[in-house]
Amino acid sequence: MRCIPLLSAVAAASLFASAAHAIPTDMPFELPFTNIASSGTGSEIAVDPFAGDFLARFEPIDADAFRLSVSAGPGLSGAGDPHVGAIFVESGGLFRLADEGDLNLGNVGIVAYDPGKKLNLPQGGNLTPVFDADLAFERRTGKGNLYGINAGETFGVRLTYADDVSFADLRAATSSGLVRVGLHVRSIDVKGCSGCSDALATGGFPPPPSLPPITEQPPAVPLPAALPLAATGIAALGLYARRRRAAR
Repeated sequence: MRCIPLLSAVAAASLFASAAHAIPTDMPFELPFTNIASSGTGSEIAVDPFAGDFLARFEPIDADAFRLSVSAGPGLSGAGDPHVGAIFVESGGLFRLADEGDLNLGNVGIVAYDPGKKLNLPQGGNLTPVFDADLAFERRTGKGNLYGINAGETFGVRLTYADDVSFADLRAATSSGLVRVGLHVRSIDVKGCSGCSDALATGGFPPPPSLPPITEQPPAVPLPAALPLAATGIAALGLYARRRRAAR
C-alpha cells in the first residue's frame, strides 16, 4: 500500500516538469516598420532606406498595462540627422495613455516626447485601411533634433488597458492590424533630397513567436531510488504466495 503515494508523487512531478516547459503567452514581442508608399513629391521621399532600422516592442508590465517602445538601430546614422519627430498609435479602443507621467518610461539616450496635438500621420491616407491615430507623441522642443529618437536610442511609454483587455488581446490586435504604430522620420539626407522626411507604419503581419518552439523532449523525471526496490519486493511477495498455494 505504501507504493501508491509514491507513484502519485512521481506522476505529480512529471506533470510539473511538463508545465515548466510550456511556452508563456505573455512574452514581449516586436514588430518591424515598413515604408508607406508616396508619390515622392515635396519633402516626403518615395523610398526610405532606413525603414528596417526601426522596431516597435510590446512588453507586459502587469494586469493593467503594457510598455510600448520604439527604437532606432545604428544604421540610422550617416544620412544627415534623421530622427523620429512624431509617433502615432492606433489603439483600436484597447488601451489609452492614463497619465502624462507614463511617458518616457525606460528611455535610452537623450530622448523625450510629449503628448502630440496632431493625430494625422503623414501619408497615412495611403494605407488600407487609412491610418486613424488616436494617440500621438511629439518630440520635445530642444536644440536641433536633440530629443527625438536618433540612432541607438529608444522611447518608451506605459499604456493602460481598457476594461477586460489583456496582453493576449493586444497581441492578436497587432497581428490583425487593428493596432498599428506610425512614425514620422525627419531630417533624412538621401540622393536628390536633403532634409527630407518619410512616414513608416507597422502592419497586419503576424508577430514573431515569443520563444522558439521546443523540439527536444523534456528531460525524464528520475524515479526515486526506493521505487525499484519496492517493485522487486512486490514481485518477491507474489512469487512466495504462488509457492505457498502450490505446496497446499
